[in-house]
Formats: sequence, structure tokens, C-alpha cells
Amino acid sequence: MARMIAVKTFDAVMMDSIQMLSPACFMDFGLDNCDDAELSARFGALQNAAKQGATVEQFDHALGDSVKLTALVKLYGSDVVFPSTGWDMMAM
Repeated sequence: MARMIAVKTFDAVMMDSIQMLSPACFMDFGLDNCDDAELSARFGALQNAAKQGATVEQFDHALGDSVKLTALVKLYGSDVVFPSTGWDMMAM
């Protein structure tokens, strides 16, 4: 079962509504600490993955891990690289 934060992020990208994202969604999915162009690219990469068949469980598995987020969007054709998330930095 996927965590609520993954479900909320998945729903937001499927509905093309960045406004649905909470601050936790931004942090957990590497959408924080970036300019508008980077935010658009990262949100778009997640959106493409979801619309191409990624599941909420895949989003949950990648939550908080920049390497897994990058691998997830790459699986669906994106070349966007997610920098370290807040979770990655806390694990160091």
C-alpha cells in the first residue's frame, strides 16, 4: 500500500495541478529548491511517467530518493535528473 504523500503527488501530476502539492510533496519528490524552469521539468517528468503507466506504488518506492526518482522518470523516457532530496541529505 502506497503512502498518502505518494498518492497525493501521483494524483497531482495526473490532474496537472501543481497547486495540489503540499510542502512535503515538494520535498519528498525533489521539487523544492529549484527555479521555475527546473520545477516545470521535474513535475513534467513525473507527469509523463504517470501518464505513460507508472504506478502510485512506483512513486512510493522512489519517494525521497533522488536516484530512484531519476530512474523512475528515465524508465518512461525522460532525461531529467533529480538532485538530492531533503531525505537524501538527512541520510548522509
